[in-house]
Amino acid sequence: ESDLLEAERLYRSALSSKKVVVVPKKKKRKKKRRRDDDGDDDGGEGEDDEGDSVGERKVISGLKRSDYKKAGEKLALLLCQSGRAKEARGGLKSIGYVCRLSESVLNYPLEETPPAGAAAAAASDDPADSPPCRIFDEYLTENELDRLRAVFLSPSSSYWTDHDYEIEPPSPYFSYVIPLGRGRRRREEKDEGEEETYGLLGALLRTMHADARLRSAFPRLALANRAEMWAHNRPHASGHQLHFDSDDEGRGGAIRNPVISTILYLTEGGCGGPSLVTDQRVGGDVPATRGWLSHPRSGRMVAFDGRYLHGVVP
Repeated sequence: ESDLLEAERLYRSALSSKKVVVVPKKKKRKKKRRRDDDGDDDGGEGEDDEGDSVGERKVISGLKRSDYKKAGEKLALLLCQSGRAKEARGGLKSIGYVCRLSESVLNYPLEETPPAGAAAAAASDDPADSPPCRIFDEYLTENELDRLRAVFLSPSSSYWTDHDYEIEPPSPYFSYVIPLGRGRRRREEKDEGEEETYGLLGALLRTMHADARLRSAFPRLALANRAEMWAHNRPHASGHQLHFDSDDEGRGGAIRNPVISTILYLTEGGCGGPSLVTDQRVGGDVPATRGWLSHPRSGRMVAFDGRYLHGVVP
């Protein structure tokens, strides 16, 4: 709690900081009357008198506009996540915000209640009331976790450095598309019968593609013929903006959502906020009214319909 109070103090101090600048200002210039050779006024206008430059002292914010907005956003988030959302209203309005996520989302409980458990989902007789997501705990084995952590956890891993990835947002986006059917042959492979299997990731994707539990919850999974894979490595409080998954980011005007989207967690809670899946679909006229949170848990997988708005809460 003391750390949060100190963070709040620093944000408020930065936002209230001031500095004095001198704004150059020119004096008004008077026109000289032009005279002829005899000294008489010929009615024309001559050159301007040189005006002396003066400075107007002005008190402005000590932060650049972009830095001021970032500090305001951080302070508002801290207030919303400390049960003080009403105090954030004025600040958010002053930097151009007109809406935000509900306090029940931003000020989420640090512990899941009730526990998700394996393949947890809220049961309902009405399909409209069923959540668009499913949670599967212990989906990854310890061996799979160790191998994936070796690739993704360290910021100095070649997976990040080879793509010039930067840990601080905004981070560059890159992904890989892996076929789910018969793989392409390795160019360097001498045995023409051996085909590319894409290592551990390929094996995991094929397992997920054939998973009876996933196919039961998401029948369109059986139609999938390729998977797109990406990852991020970010500081604890970064979060990830709400978005819709789409093929090639919707370029070309045709938005094609995946038949299923999944999240795999490689670390326990305390590192990053929960994932949020909402009931808002692409093209919907009404903003989301419900959402489901999944806290990070090592080996957990979250699967959901790729047409729904989702993100990560800071």
